[in-house]
Amino acid sequence: MDPISPGTEPSRCSDCGMPYPESELITYGDAKICASCKQAFFQKLKEGAALPVGFAYAGFWIRFGAQIVDYIILYIVNIAIFLAFGMPFFGPPEPNALGLYWLLVLLQYAIAIGYETVFVGKFGATPGKMACRIKVVSPDGSRVSYMKALGRVFGKFLSGVILCIGYLMVGFDDEKRALHDRVCNTRVILNRKA
Repeated sequence: MDPISPGTEPSRCSDCGMPYPESELITYGDAKICASCKQAFFQKLKEGAALPVGFAYAGFWIRFGAQIVDYIILYIVNIAIFLAFGMPFFGPPEPNALGLYWLLVLLQYAIAIGYETVFVGKFGATPGKMACRIKVVSPDGSRVSYMKALGRVFGKFLSGVILCIGYLMVGFDDEKRALHDRVCNTRVILNRKA
């Protein structure tokens, strides 16, 4: 690979996202493809698969709005669970009900993990993302697997535990990826079909 000249912005491969000098990339429509990805790219093209071109990436504020909608939905579900078991949602539980209280807290975490995993794995978006017309995809535009969606949930925990710096990375990345998007190799795009 030729060294990238200082002061010049490298071009990125549309498939793997790695930076390369412009001279090392093949241009096909809006896509720029590196030598390593060339064979797979043209095989996808031959098969008619979705290609990684023309994405409109979702920015920080629209993603934040989607997260707020999901938070409200899960908050309502959590209140309903606590009330169904006769537990106070606000304030400390009765001393003799501490075991049930912690069991319900674990249930809340399981529901939140399942919510994100199932919706992103099946539809590419949680209800909050659907409301904001964004979705999670693989770099080639294909659907995210359930395992990748589950990994993304734990990646979001990592993004938050480091003072939310992982989320703030969206504002500084050329593909608007948060830390959990980088870890799981996903993209959040505007869903034009919605």
